[in-house]
Amino acid sequence: MIMLLSTPSRRWVLAATLAACASPLAGCNQGQAMYHVKGHVFYKDGTVPAGAVKVVIFRPSKDSTAHKAASGAIDPDGSFEMWTKKTGDGVAQGEYDVGFTILKSPHDATPLIKEEYATPGGAAGSVTVDHNIDDLKFVIEPLPGVTGTPSPAGG
Repeated sequence: MIMLLSTPSRRWVLAATLAACASPLAGCNQGQAMYHVKGHVFYKDGTVPAGAVKVVIFRPSKDSTAHKAASGAIDPDGSFEMWTKKTGDGVAQGEYDVGFTILKSPHDATPLIKEEYATPGGAAGSVTVDHNIDDLKFVIEPLPGVTGTPSPAGG
């Protein structure tokens, strides 16, 4: 005797089968080493960037083994932690060009730093991620007339 499954049951069986078959393929960075990367960003005078939008960007360099960019918000004390897909997941092993987005506000995209620091691979340089890093330090330049806030840690 052959039993035909009702439409909702068929959908459930199909969905479960597809999920089971796709699970080995899930995750863009599966198999690639991931590392926690933290640090601080300061202006040359030791103050912390004060814009409402403050982000560090790691873009895989031309010859990098990494395939996904990473980013991290800059906190009021200048600290940041990088992530790739979700907070806390870290950064894939590889070479990255570093850039920054420091803007006046989410509604005012006026940059507060020199363009060469905004472009990944520009004045901010590059970084190799091949282990956990908790002491990166970037010193960037604001545009003329832009001031930061004093660093609680003293820069």
